[in-house]
Amino acid sequence: MSALVALAPAAHAVGTGSIIGTISPAGPGVLVGACPVVNGAIDNANCIVPSVSADPATGAYSITGLAPGDYVVSAAAAGYVETWAGGHASLTPWELVPGMTVFTVTDGSTATADITLVQAAVLTGTVSPVTAPGLNVMVCEVISPTASDGTGGCVSAQIQPDGTFTADVPPGATLIADAAADGYFHTYLGGCTWSVTTFCGADSTDVTKLTAPAAGQTLAIGAITLAPSATISGTITPAAAIPANAFVLVCALNTGDPTAPYIEGCGGLSPNPDGAYRVTSLSPGATYVVYACATPSGLLVFAP
Repeated sequence: MSALVALAPAAHAVGTGSIIGTISPAGPGVLVGACPVVNGAIDNANCIVPSVSADPATGAYSITGLAPGDYVVSAAAAGYVETWAGGHASLTPWELVPGMTVFTVTDGSTATADITLVQAAVLTGTVSPVTAPGLNVMVCEVISPTASDGTGGCVSAQIQPDGTFTADVPPGATLIADAAADGYFHTYLGGCTWSVTTFCGADSTDVTKLTAPAAGQTLAIGAITLAPSATISGTITPAAAIPANAFVLVCALNTGDPTAPYIEGCGGLSPNPDGAYRVTSLSPGATYVVYACATPSGLLVFAP
């Protein structure tokens, strides 16, 4: 499984610069991509989709038509982690860090960026119920405090029919794993279940942090068991009056004191163009209120 992130399609200005190089070890299915570096940061919006194939026999590749500027280059293949020229290997491609070499390209010039792929470590575990619709297992790299939940890039695990899953990850990286499916709580290894009243992050006590083994080694991380959740669905009418920035907010109501109920957590999503909405990851038996609003301000309607 390749960890190379398929970023936004290229919107970069076309020029006559080039980057060439050799990826090792050579083999089939090696893809190479490049991202501009602007003001000391990776310009992810203008990354070139990793679609340049290296020669399977020699590992040679060529990226042409580049506008003048600075670039970082990465490559990946099955069994390897996305690896950047300079040696950095990570699931988090959007940060410029030591270990990423920056190459300057001018019109008509050719820069050379050779990359030695870093062999992946492997995480394996089980998830259930395997028949849950839309089942997905994600393994995320912990980079706290860079991200609000403590994580950076993620990779989807490959799930087998018996519920066994595997994921290629950077050797020695700190990771967390979670699973999600339609009609079930977003559940983390360690037991944390994400809902409108519960936040799960890398620093949560019931989220297990893992250290990936050495390259080529496999770590068994155990089982993730999804818990069924409740769903609230409905329709906002009239559909023609729904603004483009409409948002449905579902809030949990604490009724421990029936004389003074209060909201203790909210979650939501944008409705479909026809006004239909469906909010999941809600606790069965709990009390909720539903709001339709136009972000960033102004409640439109309240549904008891």
